[in-house]
Order: sequence, then structure tokens, then C-alpha cells
Amino acid sequence: MLDPGNALAQDGLEWAAEADFTTQVARRSHARSNQAVSTQPIFSPTPGRSLKADEPTPAMLRWWGLAYSWYLALYGLGLAAAEIVTTFYHPQIGLVIHGARLVLILLHASLAARDAEQKFLFSLALAPLIRLLSLSMPLAHFQFAYWYLIVGAPLLLSALLVFRLTGFTLGQVGLTRRNLPLQTLIGLSGLALGWIEYHILKPAPLVESSSLHQIWLPALILLVFTGFLEEFIFRGLMQSASHEVMGASGLLYISLLMPSCISATAP
Repeated sequence: MLDPGNALAQDGLEWAAEADFTTQVARRSHARSNQAVSTQPIFSPTPGRSLKADEPTPAMLRWWGLAYSWYLALYGLGLAAAEIVTTFYHPQIGLVIHGARLVLILLHASLAARDAEQKFLFSLALAPLIRLLSLSMPLAHFQFAYWYLIVGAPLLLSALLVFRLTGFTLGQVGLTRRNLPLQTLIGLSGLALGWIEYHILKPAPLVESSSLHQIWLPALILLVFTGFLEEFIFRGLMQSASHEVMGASGLLYISLLMPSCISATAP
């Protein structure tokens, strides 16, 4: 029942709603015939649609979906707890919690039965990694403008590794030239949103003057290691992977994770 694609299962160990494994083995050993044993299946495929060999049945999806939602809820609560401890109590203990979350997520990914779950867990592992890097990198001896580069470079390499492990295409993570006029319009809207955010936060300047030779490198660093990297991780990898597993609710789950994770990318 757990692995209907297994060779032994395909050889004739039928699985049904009210027949246990022992009964099936006894029936198989008692009479080997080419005639399939008549049992009531626990699912009926959608008309006109055949299940793939490695695709879980709807009954399994319901069972695993319930357990999987609890895992995701625990990972989300773990992130919230780690951020609360880091901000209000002790950063080192917060790092331990983030590190434990990272190990648990990777272990879960190694044991996941479905390819889609593994993709999502690999991408979800980037969330605690962001916080671990931002809190543990030696930044005190560097100019503030280069902090984003120091934190973002290993994170970008990790994100590219996850992109390769998940097997997503560029189009699946949003890197496409389709609807280019609409994408350009959405991108330009960031200018207005950035102006509003600047007047709300009133951040200290990253450079001493507005001359071109002092602006171009910090601007490039912010463009690549905050703007592009955050969108690539959250709206590209995490959102695409969560949609495969959770459907539309995956967008909500990632949106709930984003505020604390994005704030963590700011050293």
C-alpha cells in the first residue's frame, strides 16, 4: 500500500481497502493465476486520466497530505520561535533553533516519498540558511554596503544548487521573456514602492556621496543580492515548489514565511 510501484507489488500483491497484507500474501501463495483477484479498490482514477507509475493514489494523497501539513506547520512555527528568541532573548539560541530546523528539513527531504515534496523541502531549507548566514558571517570589519555581498554570495550559490536539485526550468521559476511589457510595468512599479518605503524607514545612506563611482557598485550589489536573490528564492523556488505540493494554499504559506526571512537577509 505504501509503495504500489514496487516490483513485488506489480508482480501481484494486490492491495485493497479492507484486505491486510497478510491476507494478500496468503491468497497469492495459495493460487497463482493470471486472473487478477477480485477486490474492491480503495480509489478510482479520474475518468479519462491514468495514474503514473510513481504517482501516489488519491487515498495516499489524503493521508500523506494531512501529515505533511502538520510538518509544514511545525516548520513555520519553528521559524517564528527562532525569530522571537533571536530578537528578544538570545541570538545564539536562535541560531541553534535555526540550525536544528535546517537539519530536520534536509533529513525530511531525504526521506520524502514524493519528488514534489523533496523539491519543496529543498527550497524550504533556504529559509533557516538565510538567517544562519546573516547572523554568523564576520561583517564588522567591512563597509556596510558590502555586507549584502558577503551574506548573499554563499546564499546565491545555495539557491543555484537547490535550483539544480529540483530540476526546475528557468520558466518555472519566473525567468522568462513572456509578457515582457507587463513584466517591465510591474518592475517599474518598484520605483514608486521604493520611494514610499524609503520615506517610511528613512534608512542611513550606504555611500557618502551620490557620485557615480561610489553608487554603481553598491547599487549592483543590492540589485543582485537583495532584489534578484530574494525574488529567485521566494517567488521562484519556494513558490513554484509549494504550488506543486499544496496548490493555491502554497502561495499563502510562502507569503507568511517571507516577512521574517526577507528581514533576515538584511544583515
